[in-house]
Parts: sequence; structure tokens; C-alpha cells
Amino acid sequence: MDPVNIPGGAGNIEAVLERIPGSTLGAVLCHPHPLYGGSMHDGVLASIDDACREAGISTLRFNFRGVGGSGGEHDRGVGESDDVAMLANWMRDECASDAVFLGGYSFGAGIALRAAARVQPRAVVLVAPPVAMIEPLVAQACRALVLLGEHDTIVDAEAAAALFESNPQARVHIVRGADHFFMGAGPEIERTVAKFLSEA
Repeated sequence: MDPVNIPGGAGNIEAVLERIPGSTLGAVLCHPHPLYGGSMHDGVLASIDDACREAGISTLRFNFRGVGGSGGEHDRGVGESDDVAMLANWMRDECASDAVFLGGYSFGAGIALRAAARVQPRAVVLVAPPVAMIEPLVAQACRALVLLGEHDTIVDAEAAAALFESNPQARVHIVRGADHFFMGAGPEIERTVAKFLSEA
């Protein structure tokens, strides 16, 4: 695990790079909402990170603007998506990645999908993506895995799943019994994501 500081649009971006020796695959992972305590140390994001590495993919977790050691202030998703596009290019250069994946949880899932049009990732992993945030973006989605909590009271799982019905490249997985915070669901998330990524 290598702590790194990467120049971004609003100052340095605090990040952690976990390399898989010999891998030419990389993933940029986006955490939940910065204004509600989200950071790169989130437990759900850690499960996605573990799944990536199980699938042989190096990972970059980072703090959005204004979180932890990252400079700048929250930019309502605009500057954040710019940063993700920049970090994907950084990952391609730093790890000689010939394919980049994007992943995110909640707000981070929305940012990952927003950045996908510019990044052209091999696939995206979206955990509890906010419906209002992603609705205008779903049509452009590439290959996607969408994980939703059955009893999520923040993201309407049924509405979110319906958005992806027209995308033949999307797979929706409902985590039974889970709410928005997916307590105790880490192993299921890790298994499901690792299987998806190994086939992507």
C-alpha cells in the first residue's frame, strides 16, 4: 500500500495506491458523499478494493476535494468528476494500465458514472448509485455491475434497477436484507464484484 499525493484541479489529492505486480489493469474507486463523512477509508469501498485485487486489478482509492489531506472544497460533483477522469489517466500512466475500471459507492457511484464518458472504462461497479444523480447518465453506461440494498431507504432499489433495464451490458444484483450502509454484506459485495471483474 503506497500513500500518494497527486496534483489535482483544486490542489493535491490524497490517495492510496495498491499495486498488483505485473498487472496492466487498474481501478479508480470513489467514496461516498464528502459532506456526510465519506472518505476513502469507507468499509464498502474497502470491499470493492479487495474484490479488485482478487481479480488482479491494481487500485487507487482517494479522498475527494476537501476530505482528509485533499485540497479544495466540495464542488457538487463537477470538479470531482474532473478529478476522477484525471486520476484514471494517471493510473494508466503510473501502472502502465491498458484497461481502467471505475467503481464507487453512493455519491461516489454517481461520480464514477459521470466520469465514464471521458474515461471509457472497461467496466464500472456502482454500489447504491443515487437515482436522481445517475438518471441522465445511464444511457451512456458501459458494462456495469449495480449493487443495491433490498431495504435501502436512501436509494430506491427498484427505481435504480429499472434505470438499467435498457442497458444489455448492465447486471443488477440485489443484496437481500441490506440497507444503504450494507452492514455485514462485505463478503457478498466482495464475491459479487470479484466474479464480475474476472469476467469483464
